[in-house]
Amino acid sequence: MRIKVVRHSFFDVEGGGNLRFTERSPAEDIHMGECNCTKNVHVRPSGTPASVQQEFITVDGDMSFRLSRLWMTFGEFGGDNHAYFHFHKDEPSVEIEAVPVPGYGLTECFFGHVYLGNQIDISKLMNGGWPSRIVDLSKIGPLDLWLHDCSMGREAMRFMSESDEACMWREALGLAAEIKSFADNKYIGDHDSSVEALRATIEADCALIGRVTALQRLLAPIAKDLKNTETFSIGDAIRAAIEPEMSDEERAWHRADHARIRAKFPRKAVKE
Repeated sequence: MRIKVVRHSFFDVEGGGNLRFTERSPAEDIHMGECNCTKNVHVRPSGTPASVQQEFITVDGDMSFRLSRLWMTFGEFGGDNHAYFHFHKDEPSVEIEAVPVPGYGLTECFFGHVYLGNQIDISKLMNGGWPSRIVDLSKIGPLDLWLHDCSMGREAMRFMSESDEACMWREALGLAAEIKSFADNKYIGDHDSSVEALRATIEADCALIGRVTALQRLLAPIAKDLKNTETFSIGDAIRAAIEPEMSDEERAWHRADHARIRAKFPRKAVKE
């Protein structure tokens, strides 16, 4: 497993805007986009940065995992085997996307959200801005696994059965929480060590790397064979419940439009 460390230091500029100085280990020549307020510099400005952002990326074959974002990706971004799992930092939940699933839904992509237990913030569960109207946390046990999604004012949820797959999700969510604790306590806030020293320390951190490897082993079969999982079947039932009714012609138009967009703006593999 390879480790990459990226550190962005932002320095305020008199009159507005900021300068971004980026350090990478191993060193890579990657162009960072600029905007009216942020300019890239290749020489570190003097003084103390106004803010620092760090990213730690583990790479193993076609899998990459961003420690600070708890985001595990399999396959080439946008390719036929692409899938990602984005774990929530503050609660036991995970967002799933698999791209593409030919002939599925309006965009031929699967999206799902898996939640564990009743310590979930549902105040913005409805489209990210409003409380859920259907989730009653008092009726959810601490070990219950459930899926929820919403669209265009509709929402639906389903419980997962007690199974090996349910045990896998509990273990995966537990590992994600442990990885977050390791990263937060030891690496995320370390802005004094060089990026080279941080990379060497993480490479030698058997407890952390072991947990990332364990998480990878749990999620790889789901990424490879999502359509034959209960996660997919429940997510599909939820999609059917919230997707607006439309004719075959309308559905075909949406899929064709999505295909046109993907052809016009193909998503390439991203350099980490």
